[in-house]
Amino acid sequence: MASTVKGLARTCAAGLVLVVMLAGCGNPRPASRGAPSPPAGSVSHSPPSLDVDVVDFATRSGSWPSSEDDLENASNQLDRQCLRAHGFAVPAAPPLALPVPQDEAAAIDLPGRRSVGYGLAKHSAPAPEPTTFVGDVGFSAAQFGAGKPRIKVSLEGKATVLTPSAGCVAQGYRELAGDLATWARLYYVPQQFDDRMYAAMYDDPRYPVALATWRSCMNSRGYSYSRPDDVEPALRARYDASGMTPALEQLELRTAVDDGECQLAVHLPTTLLQIRRSLVASLPRSDLATIATMVVARRGAVAKARSVLAAGQR
Repeated sequence: MASTVKGLARTCAAGLVLVVMLAGCGNPRPASRGAPSPPAGSVSHSPPSLDVDVVDFATRSGSWPSSEDDLENASNQLDRQCLRAHGFAVPAAPPLALPVPQDEAAAIDLPGRRSVGYGLAKHSAPAPEPTTFVGDVGFSAAQFGAGKPRIKVSLEGKATVLTPSAGCVAQGYRELAGDLATWARLYYVPQQFDDRMYAAMYDDPRYPVALATWRSCMNSRGYSYSRPDDVEPALRARYDASGMTPALEQLELRTAVDDGECQLAVHLPTTLLQIRRSLVASLPRSDLATIATMVVARRGAVAKARSVLAAGQR
């Protein structure tokens, strides 16, 4: 890729060969499907002058995770159906359930922190080798087309991405989004804008105020970190230097839980999400127009995805 952007963790049908395409396989965390009420005294609404779907799109929050689940699950279902027609019985992958940013409990995931901390040892372990259809030329041709042809799609700014232009993968993308360029942009552009909202948040005067409440809680527990983003890298540096010793493992677990409990105590996830959502209104008009156009295309793709999923349940 020329000027790549980060992708979200996506699911693939179980046993499929991992390839460089729009995304790879992941292990998504289950998350609450609803949008819980905000903490007492907080405000959780979109700028009144903007369509709420525009704000959701630019911050990957609100209704966005649930509809994104539908798009990916429908894509996987279409892929399996297409492969079955080519003689490959691919087992279904677990349904995707992206974390819901406005659900603080799911975003922090204290049970997960108590179990694996920040997941330093888990994330450093090599991924298991796929076994199903490995080296099967016929499967590869069915999935991605003979020779794995690609097309280049322009994203925002100078970023581009390569996506399959043939095979079952491309066929499913076209069925949902109408064309491959639209699918690729619906996949990547939300993260591009979300990254911009994060960057803008760091310069917002409300950001250090919010961090101060978390930092005070952490200081009371014996920590001196400036912000949550600093904690995991500091522990990872120690892990890289010495390996995962029993003492470091206990430190990771304890720190992850304390960090999570402090974030929940001061409602840091909600506060930071509100800042990011409010900053969408400050985007240039051209960017807002781009998002609005993509929101319309996405609504159509989501409607198609839900019809695919409904048909598969009959």
